[in-house]
Amino acid sequence: MFFGPVVSTETILKWVGAQVDAMRVNAPHGIDIEVRAHKKQRTYQQNALYWSVVDHIVKFCSDTGFRPQLLGVMPRAISRDLLHEMIKLHFSVPSTAKLSTAEFGTFIDSLQLMMVEQSHGEYQPIIPDDLMWAGMEAIEGMK
Repeated sequence: MFFGPVVSTETILKWVGAQVDAMRVNAPHGIDIEVRAHKKQRTYQQNALYWSVVDHIVKFCSDTGFRPQLLGVMPRAISRDLLHEMIKLHFSVPSTAKLSTAEFGTFIDSLQLMMVEQSHGEYQPIIPDDLMWAGMEAIEGMK
């Protein structure tokens, strides 16, 4: 369940209490409860940017024959899905969907910087337009 910052503790306890009562009926061994701070996940614009970057890298590799070294491995062929999985492993990110907007921006920047470094400047990164960055900064400011 998600509760925004303006919801009172009394209201939260009411809703959580009702859920706990309902769960206990079919939970002879007890229940697990996890409470954590809400984390703003990446935006749709960031997701579109990420897949644009992945596709851009795949095209760059296809056009130039360049193969990025990820995890100490240089694959013979690169597809969108293979590259996505290798990037996650290389940067120790189990799921890009779980990254906050700030973490996701850093992740994309690190990926493109790695490509620039490994290709000795041949790879030209995708730079989002000012409007997109302004939108992401506005979202970050709302955290």
